Amino acid sequence: MNKPDLILLVDDDEITNFINKTILKDLFPESNVIAFINPIIALDFLIADYIEKPTAAIIFLDINMPQMSGWEFLVHIEQHKQIFLKYVHFFILSSSVAPSDKTKSTDNPLVKDFVSKPLSKKLIQNLLQT
Repeated sequence: MNKPDLILLVDDDEITNFINKTILKDLFPESNVIAFINPIIALDFLIADYIEKPTAAIIFLDINMPQMSGWEFLVHIEQHKQIFLKYVHFFILSSSVAPSDKTKSTDNPLVKDFVSKPLSKKLIQNLLQT
């Protein structure tokens, strides 16, 4: 994948978002990196703003969040699947060790990969080379 114009972090943990945003801004200084602690607000942003002018994007999505799970988030994205498949690489970013979560992510056509927390520069570089 080329360098993304937009990178979204959707995780209810503010410290995780801060650390990941710092790493991503260092790797992609030209990219717009936005962190959301509320997946509903992130979804609203994608549906209301992003769909109108889609660009190359990466979304790191946590699974377990109180307002809406990452799986529920992806169900809402399905309504606009063609746009997201064309422009966005979704990565599940989770601390889950449940094999069912990894299987569920590989079975979802929107999800490029399941990534275990924490993110690192090397991990991100490896993800983008595939």
